[in-house]
Amino acid sequence: MKIKNYIFVCTCKTYFVRLQRHFKSIFFLVLFPLFIGIQAQTLSTSSYGHYGLGEKFVDNDVLIKSMGGISTTYEMPMGSGINFFNPAANGKIGSSVFSLEGASFWTRYSGKNAPELKNTFFFSKISLGFPLDEKWRAALAYQPYSGYFHPFSKDTIPDRISQLDQPVDDIKGSGGLNALQGLINYSINKNFQLGFSGSYVFGNIERRYQKKLSEDSTKLWEFDDKLNALEIKLGALYSDFYQRGKRWIIGATYGIGTKSDLTRNLSSYKLEMVGKDNPNPEKGKEQKKIKELDVKDRYSESNKISFRLPGSFSLGFAYGEDFHWMISGQFDWNKNSELDSLKLPRVQGREDQKNSQRFSLGGYWIPKSNSYKSYFSRVIYRAGLYYENSGLVVSRELINDYGLSLGASFSLKIKKEFDEDSSYLNVGFGLGQRGTTQKALLKETYANLRVGFTFGAKWFKKRLYR
Repeated sequence: MKIKNYIFVCTCKTYFVRLQRHFKSIFFLVLFPLFIGIQAQTLSTSSYGHYGLGEKFVDNDVLIKSMGGISTTYEMPMGSGINFFNPAANGKIGSSVFSLEGASFWTRYSGKNAPELKNTFFFSKISLGFPLDEKWRAALAYQPYSGYFHPFSKDTIPDRISQLDQPVDDIKGSGGLNALQGLINYSINKNFQLGFSGSYVFGNIERRYQKKLSEDSTKLWEFDDKLNALEIKLGALYSDFYQRGKRWIIGATYGIGTKSDLTRNLSSYKLEMVGKDNPNPEKGKEQKKIKELDVKDRYSESNKISFRLPGSFSLGFAYGEDFHWMISGQFDWNKNSELDSLKLPRVQGREDQKNSQRFSLGGYWIPKSNSYKSYFSRVIYRAGLYYENSGLVVSRELINDYGLSLGASFSLKIKKEFDEDSSYLNVGFGLGQRGTTQKALLKETYANLRVGFTFGAKWFKKRLYR
């Protein structure tokens, strides 16, 4: 029996080694189709996903979200991932790291005329990080930035759209934004790191507003927004040992949204069912008019709107023991009030975009990282809590968001010890609530499941033997 188990383990290890040898080819084969797929995805299921630039998904990392969003002070154990939220927290990347992640969301609504349960699945990130030398590290990523969603029907729109100066019966929309990112990390010494990242944000969001004028007449307004913008983030991380191997960490980030232009194509027209003579009347019978759809009062214009992506600031503090445990608290602030410069139509009467604040508490635990007997003692377990004041005010009601999350990273290697070449299966689960049922709004209870693979390989180091 022991011999059979040994043969099985050796066979699995052989196949995994072969997979690693051909991983570079597999990486380039899947990369291009995924780039195309990410741009065509349906992301948001939130009834508040039609405000501003939509529901934000950037930095939606499975490792970070599994700890309630703790990111400012989080250095991946054994370099098992890439932290794009704080570019300074990547000093432990000792080998090339490739990550591929996906996420699935389920949202249940409560309130007057609430829609049915909505769900979606999407690829959430593709990233590659690698060391340049002992002090410098770099990384690239491609991921969704935001997604637009509007579940409303004519029964759930109580007021008028202010910019159109017309009450509406139906709203539809689609689209979203994507982000192409790059970061540089520099270790000044063993305690202090700095980081810089840039994100090129691009995409388009389409909105259509519809008003039924009569049984045979409908007015439509269409907004097509195309956006190209640059977001810059600066990060810093400082850590030092306290006693008996314990270490404290403090980290901070500052995000800058550069001034950009949004191209808005606006068109409006009226659809009418018009009676016309039948061109092929039946012989011997009374000629009847038929109805055809006619487009009238067509109007279109294109404008450039100057705006900035919201600036941001985060501050975090952590305490823990390397390769064993860490607990961290974090405060995030975003200048969402800058989204008012987009001059978007207001749907639910009075709406305002105020600055947002978020509080997170979370961490990780590895029971025994050098265990030779128990596989699950080497698993990285994560948990976290969060509360967010989104800054969105709808009908004078402030929209808040809170929840909890759990996760784990499972080593894919047969060998027992940790090293910089390790690969992982990362799984995260979250449960939360957003919104309110006051003022004919919707309260959302949502769950999400995130799954990702992290592959470590020393691609850029010369082999001594072939």
